[in-house]
Amino acid sequence: MQKYSLQAIYQIQAVIIGTGKVANALGSALHNARLNIAGVFGRNALRAEKLASMLGTKAYNNAYDLPRDAGIYILAVSDDAVAEVSEQLGTVNGLVVHVSGSLPAGILSSVHQRYGVFYPLQTFTEGRHIDLNEVPFFVQAGHTDDLKILCAIAGLLSNKVIESSDQMRAQLHLSAVFASNFVNALYDISASLLESKALDFSILHPLIRETALKATAMPPSVAQTGPARRDDRKAIEKHLKLLNNHQREKAVYIELTNFLLEKYHGKTL
Repeated sequence: MQKYSLQAIYQIQAVIIGTGKVANALGSALHNARLNIAGVFGRNALRAEKLASMLGTKAYNNAYDLPRDAGIYILAVSDDAVAEVSEQLGTVNGLVVHVSGSLPAGILSSVHQRYGVFYPLQTFTEGRHIDLNEVPFFVQAGHTDDLKILCAIAGLLSNKVIESSDQMRAQLHLSAVFASNFVNALYDISASLLESKALDFSILHPLIRETALKATAMPPSVAQTGPARRDDRKAIEKHLKLLNNHQREKAVYIELTNFLLEKYHGKTL
């Protein structure tokens, strides 16, 4: 695909719609990359003012008051709000994109002739700075010229820009839920179990770091260790007894243990 020139990129004005974690991360990154931010809109006026001030631009109280001639409008809002905010924005001349992994690009097409997706595959938390350079951006657009624009803008932020489809992003989002959200939920269970015995979660930090590093250095199936991997029934039974007063956590333990036992040994508890 032919690249968009840097001179052309820096003539593009961007509008940030949303004031949450992703809006802050993308807005800051684009501002630091010297892209012109033409405005910020968010339902929370105070948060919109704060983000706009950080980006050196103007906050808007009404989506329809936003500039109509910006080059790109980034809907960094929750999945449930994308269709509604797209309607509120109304007709604009520029390219309108959402940042969702699970929503189809076409959710914007009923209102906007130029539409697409600008999806960074990363977890964002308020107060934590993320260097987007290694974060993969999955882009999609209804028109080839707009795809070039998205690739160029994403290229300002990351060295990993990938053309995607609805199906690809859906599978990526599903996999990310397992790799991040569910894993973090298991950390939460670990922390609660330790807390019940007056132990600190930080004890597990070295183990967590090494497990994550192994998962990026070799196939996770090769890195797998633990009682279920070894079919160590004595250790498993001891764990189940310790979980007798934690029935929900016990159910999770049994489900995951059975998954591993069946995968590696062809049997379950």
